[in-house]
Amino acid sequence: MTISRERATAGLGTGTVWAQFGLRDGERDDDCPQIALGRVANRAGAGAAHDYLYVICEPVELTARAVPVGASVIAAIRDIYRESDRDDPVAAIAAALEAANDVLYAKNRATAPDLRVVLGVTCLVVRDNDLVICQVPPTQTIVAQNGTPIALPELESWLDDYQPHQQGGPSGLGLQERIEPQLFRAALERDDLITLCSSNLAAVLAGEDLGPLVGDDPVAARDFLADLAARRHLDPAYAVVLAAPRDEDRALPGNRRAGHFGGDDGTPRRGGAVAYAEYDADEADGEAGEAEARPAITAGWLERGLREMRERSRVIPWPLRRAAPGPRVVPLRDDIQLDAARDRRARHEEYDLDEAGHDAAPPRLVRVTAPADADDADTDDPEDRHEAAGADWADADDGGEGPGAAPRPARQRAGFGQGLWSVAALVVLVLGSILERVFPAGRRDRRSDALDNRRNRAWPIGSLERWTAGRERRLPAGPWAPLAIVGVIAVAALLLVTSVRGHQARAAEERFSTALNGVVSAREAAVAAPDRAAARTRLLALRGELDAIPTGEQPGRQERVAAERASLARAVDQVEGVQRLGAAEVQLLAPAPGAAGGRPQIVLGGGQQFVLLDGTLYAVDGRGKALSKILARGDSAGGASVGQLLGAAWRLDSLLAFDESRGYIRDAAGKWSALPLAAAGRKPAAADTFDGNLYLLEAERGQIVKFASGAYASAPQPWSSTKANGELGLAVDMTIDKDIYVLLSDGRILDFFQGELKGQFVPGVVPALAGASAIHAAPDGKFLYVADPREGRIVRLGRDGNVVATYKAAEGTTPFAGAREIAVDEGAGVAYLLTDEGLLSVRLPAPRP
Repeated sequence: MTISRERATAGLGTGTVWAQFGLRDGERDDDCPQIALGRVANRAGAGAAHDYLYVICEPVELTARAVPVGASVIAAIRDIYRESDRDDPVAAIAAALEAANDVLYAKNRATAPDLRVVLGVTCLVVRDNDLVICQVPPTQTIVAQNGTPIALPELESWLDDYQPHQQGGPSGLGLQERIEPQLFRAALERDDLITLCSSNLAAVLAGEDLGPLVGDDPVAARDFLADLAARRHLDPAYAVVLAAPRDEDRALPGNRRAGHFGGDDGTPRRGGAVAYAEYDADEADGEAGEAEARPAITAGWLERGLREMRERSRVIPWPLRRAAPGPRVVPLRDDIQLDAARDRRARHEEYDLDEAGHDAAPPRLVRVTAPADADDADTDDPEDRHEAAGADWADADDGGEGPGAAPRPARQRAGFGQGLWSVAALVVLVLGSILERVFPAGRRDRRSDALDNRRNRAWPIGSLERWTAGRERRLPAGPWAPLAIVGVIAVAALLLVTSVRGHQARAAEERFSTALNGVVSAREAAVAAPDRAAARTRLLALRGELDAIPTGEQPGRQERVAAERASLARAVDQVEGVQRLGAAEVQLLAPAPGAAGGRPQIVLGGGQQFVLLDGTLYAVDGRGKALSKILARGDSAGGASVGQLLGAAWRLDSLLAFDESRGYIRDAAGKWSALPLAAAGRKPAAADTFDGNLYLLEAERGQIVKFASGAYASAPQPWSSTKANGELGLAVDMTIDKDIYVLLSDGRILDFFQGELKGQFVPGVVPALAGASAIHAAPDGKFLYVADPREGRIVRLGRDGNVVATYKAAEGTTPFAGAREIAVDEGAGVAYLLTDEGLLSVRLPAPRP
């Protein structure tokens, strides 16, 4: 067998012997929905007009949706090929694949990424002894003759690092708007064996002895592949092996050997889940016969799309040209040569060579898009159709482009230039006509010539009057003639400017759409990426790319950019796991009294909220939306003068505030009492109480100290172990609920119990908590709450450090950016957040179970 990308010889028609198997979910079956075999009557076919069509398809990603869609695509390819009006099987099968790709690609564009289906397809067409192979990876074809295999593609290409669409070759159906299938022709010979299999089997065969695959027994080859799939645990896996029958098989009437393609009555066998019904060309004119012959396609969207695409998808047949002699067949193996005599006969029969034998190698098949008016040409001859196509015909030999080159629509390439030339030609014609009429330079009609030739004869006066009256009327060269010329030029210039501006506007719109679609595709890919940190970085970069897209101050473009900007914001929230809180959940309780320095504190207790700002203690007046000062430096409390307040906390059932020498306790009636406190020289970063004991976090000294209840006048005791003191140098805030939790500046949280470091954890939020300012644990609560001023968010954590939820303010609501302190009433589900705007009340949603 000789395989090439050119035409092959015609010869003896054959049937086919085949064997197939499918392995799915550990169960082997002789039927497989990814394989279809059948005999098809082509409307335009000559002679017997029966072709044998074999199709195998493979989803790039196996999903529950891929198998039924693949079966429907196989049925659609068969139907389009059967109904094609092209005599050339190459043109017909290429058109069928292109139409199926158009519909599947359009469906994928409107489908969520995880529901899209991309298919690899290989189609074999056998007409007489002529074999056509049309292939869109991933699938594998192996052709064996006399013990020598030809693999399409090479078996080694299916190793782990091989990606078809990254190697410049064809991609699967439904992945790209245009496909360029690999096309081969072959002359079938006796005992040839053809294997079609899935790519996972092909990858295993790269390191195996092909054995029966290079023999002549399809059943043995099928069993070899099935055993190989079972041994290598390939699931799913499927294959079909085809062989032309021997002479003795064809001589037996009614042959029904196991696996033979057709029975006595010519009824095709069933290959998997798709049954191929024979189409009778004589019934093509009858609506009822055609409806009965065409099987139903299970996927309604595919059927509807194909009805629209069947007539629009066109592949122009190969032209026959004469040029310098050249080789007709390019073998895939150096050791395969055509018989010289057979080659000469084939060339004379196929291309009608002259007696000298001069002819050119036929041009390679190139898929182009026929012009809209190509069908209106009143001819059925392929050569006439080729001439009617005009400049839209694309030949691979013209310009040196190979069969893999993408077609270039001539109408689009020449449209703008032809428009300019048309306008210029119109201007020249109009100007010439006007000038010719204004300045009639010596034009005379036949009567004038007759008068000159007969000037010696006497003519009646009436004849001269009739001649004068019959002359063409010309525009008088009056003063308005130049104005008319200027007007025509102005109109032509206006048309030219309009054409140029229209072209520029279309080009700008195309650039805008391309750039915007690129941002949309990149956003979808980022959201689907498993690495959330990298996805967030990419989404933030896309904001800059989106802002750089010029809109030309056109409202339509601006609206599309604004919509994509909102989609990017939602995508960032999705990657970060953020839940937005609106105006109903976020309220401003009281504005900040002014710029404050130092470490602020929020204290909750007794149903009230207190705020320590810059050494002054305030009570929150929720009704008045204000902060009321209750204790400040210089005030008298319990008979003592108050110094600069260092901290505040809720102690048992009373409010405690303290300076370097005293603690001040406020009872329920609002009266203050004082008690001594040995806190001279202390600079606490945070303070809290537990069971009447007062704990101070001293980040500068890298330690936590404890004032025992009833012994505040004594020097504090070091509470934290020396092993953890190095970490405490990075401490930002502290909260106590049985355990003491310390927030570090790098986002880590330390868990202390009875002075020892019990553990530490890093919350898995995106982005990381580096820069967090405050932490709070409600008494007898379940969660920890962290305020992040840089990202403007509240992070709710479990006591083990797992992220429960992340909250941000919605657009148009007071933001959480710049938050410096947080306290949470977990029972009421309200968080109090101190920002640059003031004290915010944030109602948190109930945690999900």
